[in-house]
Amino acid sequence: MRLALPHLIVGMFTAGLLFVVLKDYAIESAAIIWLTANLLLLACTVTFYSLYYFRRHIFTLPQWGKVTFFVSLLWGLCWSLPPFILLDTNSILYIGILVTFIIAMSAVPAPVLVHYPSAYFVFITLPLGSLTLKTTITPIENQHIIQFLPPFLWASLLVYGWDLHKTIIESIRLRLENELALGEARQANIAKAKFIAAASHDIRQPLQAAVLSLDAIKANQGKALDSVLPNLEKSVDSISDLITGLLDVSKLDSGTVDISPEHLELKLILDRLYAKNALLAETKGLTLTHNTPSFSTSNLAVYADPTLLDRVLNNLVANAIRYTDEGEITIGIQQDPEHLTFKIEDTGIGISPEKLELIFEEFYQVSSTERDQKIGLGLGLSIVKRLCELQNWQLDVSSVPGEGSCFSVRVPLGDKQEIKSLDRNPVGSLSGLCALVIDDNAAIGDSLSTLLSTWQCQVVVADSAKAAIDALNTDPANNTRLPDIIISDYQLANNQSGIEAIREIQSWIESQRDKSDLTDTEAVLMTGDTDPDRLNELAKSGITVMHKPVKPGHLRTFIHRRCLNNQ
Repeated sequence: MRLALPHLIVGMFTAGLLFVVLKDYAIESAAIIWLTANLLLLACTVTFYSLYYFRRHIFTLPQWGKVTFFVSLLWGLCWSLPPFILLDTNSILYIGILVTFIIAMSAVPAPVLVHYPSAYFVFITLPLGSLTLKTTITPIENQHIIQFLPPFLWASLLVYGWDLHKTIIESIRLRLENELALGEARQANIAKAKFIAAASHDIRQPLQAAVLSLDAIKANQGKALDSVLPNLEKSVDSISDLITGLLDVSKLDSGTVDISPEHLELKLILDRLYAKNALLAETKGLTLTHNTPSFSTSNLAVYADPTLLDRVLNNLVANAIRYTDEGEITIGIQQDPEHLTFKIEDTGIGISPEKLELIFEEFYQVSSTERDQKIGLGLGLSIVKRLCELQNWQLDVSSVPGEGSCFSVRVPLGDKQEIKSLDRNPVGSLSGLCALVIDDNAAIGDSLSTLLSTWQCQVVVADSAKAAIDALNTDPANNTRLPDIIISDYQLANNQSGIEAIREIQSWIESQRDKSDLTDTEAVLMTGDTDPDRLNELAKSGITVMHKPVKPGHLRTFIHRRCLNNQ
């Protein structure tokens, strides 16, 4: 449309000029009718041109394509008439003039009409076809050359038009892709700025509480600290939950989420879910209940990754507790022949219909336009949705503002007979185990060494693989005992990675062992890195990875199961 107006002006100028040049060889009334037809078509085209700019939505995009074809058809018919009504002569000069004008009129509008190839095809075919017919039936000098010229030019213009069409469409596609990429980049910058603002505020809050608690501990050494330690633990847990949420997003972005489904006992899932959230609900004065009285004795099982299912259900229950000020949270289940649906219902603030999709966006919070520091970064439901999509679990939500919401997750049923037998006994003593700690941060290395020592482990601490091997070679307390487990930070000094350090130490340990002992030394990497490329590298290493902050209980359970249960 932007190109149409100047071409219309040129077209009318060309029609008028052709009329003046050839009017002496035409019936006057016929020539005037043809010129009038051009003016009517000009008015028709200008009308559509105006409609496009002032009432564009009167037609859909496909309908505008039909309008373009129809107008092109009329213009093609109009320009197919001059060879018969304006040229009643066999003069080679005037025939040449007519050929020139018609070829010009066929070629000049190409940049406008090739957006719709069918419109361009009909526009050039009618006048050039008419010209071919006229030159065929009119005896003129060098007739075979004149006859050959219009079909040749028609084929050339067709090829030119098609190539131009592909070029224009490609340029439009690239422009749209660039605009889309620019929009995504802007959204990414907005999300980044939003994240930095949210994370810096929300992480500073529990850090501030932790700093104050530690100062209170220093001031109250030797006194009862029952009121201080819970606040410190709560602050550390809050920071841990925030960072865990960010780590989950990074794993999902990098595609490094491992899915290992297995048959799980429903009773244990629900017991664990209730136990983890009951105190949190009670703290807010809420009641956490279930609407399936027999679930504790149920023989049902589900088939899912235990870690990911636990993450999804806990996020949903925690979200329900956050947005409920009074009433209860209900955990329920529904069964069909192939699936089991977990339902989390609350009596909270509810969600308006227009916000039901928004709640699954990162950093979005329902309660207000301003972020609520007490309810985290707004990542919980986003993580839930992405984990469900990753495993093809159906996720549904229904809500009534002011009355509450219900989230449901539909997962495959499992087989109770296929449930793995787990050792549910408490973690026993780690006495006698030798642990090698590699960390170039002295404070973390010393703290981890102290923790392992309280578990009665022998501990060797080093800041690199070389220092670790030297210590194992020279330390009298450990020269007869090789490490049972290597605990290494990922980013070490001198650009050495924890993966490289572990491989180097494992190779050295293998050279020290009896050749009949082919058992690999257990190893675990600790990292706070959330970069997607780094997470991919860690996943490919095959080494167990624990993401900071690592809870001592998780580390102790891992050591016990991997080092003692396998002995």
